[in-house]
Amino acid sequence: MFLLRRGSILYFRRRVPDVIKGSFGKREVIKSLKTSDRATALRLASDLLRQTTILFDEHLNKPKLS
Repeated sequence: MFLLRRGSILYFRRRVPDVIKGSFGKREVIKSLKTSDRATALRLASDLLRQTTILFDEHLNKPKLS
């Protein structure tokens, strides 16, 4: 999944799709889940996966300025 451990804390980490990477301004999204419990982290990461999917879709479909 999209979990990364730094010390005892788990983080959500997701790569920004190549097609929007330039205009999005980041290569990846990383957010602390503020927990060391894997079950809690998986639940939180699932929510962030949904949110980042929506964010990426919106960014992809955003009208371009001419």
